Amino acid sequence: MVKFVTKFNGEITMDLNKHVLKKLLLPLIIIALLFTGCGINSIISDGDWIFGIVIIAFGVLYVPIVWLLTRIIQKRHNKSMYIMSEETISTFTFTEDKMCIEEVKCDKYKANVEASYEYLYKVDETATHYFLYISKQQCHVIPKCDLVEGTLEELNILLFNNLGPKFNFKKSK
Repeated sequence: MVKFVTKFNGEITMDLNKHVLKKLLLPLIIIALLFTGCGINSIISDGDWIFGIVIIAFGVLYVPIVWLLTRIIQKRHNKSMYIMSEETISTFTFTEDKMCIEEVKCDKYKANVEASYEYLYKVDETATHYFLYISKQQCHVIPKCDLVEGTLEELNILLFNNLGPKFNFKKSK
């Protein structure tokens, strides 16, 4: 058995956003370069300096704007979630044939999920987290530092045996 106990707070969603944005970084950079190229082309071919400079500036600022807007929207979303707070404790337990998730916020909220590994769409492992996707856009985030029972190697074996190619190991350096 492998067990994690973690707090369900805003850091969890920020970690998820960082994970997703890292995967999208190359397409975002390509889009930024396209804007910058269009601006340069506008200056060279049309002689339209004002439009060209505006498009170049947008291209240069595109990735930071996307990153900043994502953080702002996530913070607003976190504030609207009653369950998200330092008081909410999430416990993830993994056994040979199932996983259990329990979330408790004082005496006001308690939720239990017991599911086979088929519940998971895919799992990504990074150096610091496990991201357990239940769909393309819904995910449980487990910080590795919150391990209280078992080992990470045991969990990797459980996930690989039950998920096969749906489990993405962290990339070794």
